[in-house]
Amino acid sequence: MNRGNEFRLRRVALCSVSCLLSFLTVGLSLAEEQTSTVSQIVKAYQRSVVMVQTLDETGNVISFGSGFFVSSSGIIATNLHVLMGGGEEVTVKLPDGEDVPAELIDLDVGNDVATIKVEGEEFPAVQLTPTDSVEVGEKVLAIGHPLGFEHTVSEGLVSAVRHEADQVVIQITAPMSPGNSGGPLFNMNGEVIGINTATILEGQNLNFAIPVRYLRPLIHDDPNPNLEDLIAEAVVGNLDEVVFVTATGTKYHRRQCQFLSESAIPIAKGAAIKNGYSPCAICNP
Repeated sequence: MNRGNEFRLRRVALCSVSCLLSFLTVGLSLAEEQTSTVSQIVKAYQRSVVMVQTLDETGNVISFGSGFFVSSSGIIATNLHVLMGGGEEVTVKLPDGEDVPAELIDLDVGNDVATIKVEGEEFPAVQLTPTDSVEVGEKVLAIGHPLGFEHTVSEGLVSAVRHEADQVVIQITAPMSPGNSGGPLFNMNGEVIGINTATILEGQNLNFAIPVRYLRPLIHDDPNPNLEDLIAEAVVGNLDEVVFVTATGTKYHRRQCQFLSESAIPIAKGAAIKNGYSPCAICNP
């Protein structure tokens, strides 16, 4: 082999080593970004997830959803629609099974987010992501109470980040069912990036979460001084929503509900609640 060929071979070999080191560096940085396993996140934060319930005048549970502690002082994040099930009182079922009353602290009507608070201290709070960055394709983990099956875990991917007017919504493939609404959506660093909010029944695993950017302003210990006006805004916003009430008078349904019968009649949601109808669990996950 002449010296020219030997030099070229050495240069190719050095380039190969350099490329390999670059590949390994990228791999290591990705590994550092995802430092937790699903089981580790569940063990660390499962007890941070609670069941949020609305009760009627006699104390019976008429609707429920999920929530999670965002402060050790007892502040819980959830969806606004979880609290508007037509009940007279909101309670929280803690992981140990105890039911405790909750006080409304703040709400964001447009983004369907609310915070409530229970008395106590040293509650197991989650960690919110410090940034608003969400990567399409990243792995995510949801914890909630679908159909009343408490602390159910599901995993999936961020399939899209949707921008609707001034609102941002995270589309995910982590399976969800009625009861998941208000629960936390974790990234693989164990940080909450969103609040699980909705699923499209007609689709195949089309689920959505609200980014925590809309939650941060609602985390404070004292009730918002404008709370009454905000509640009035939320109620008025729901009065015009057309729902369907079954002939038995026991449930109201949104138009797309898979259990909507031909005998259903249209009625305003506010009127349905006023007359004692209970929310359809399928339509209010």
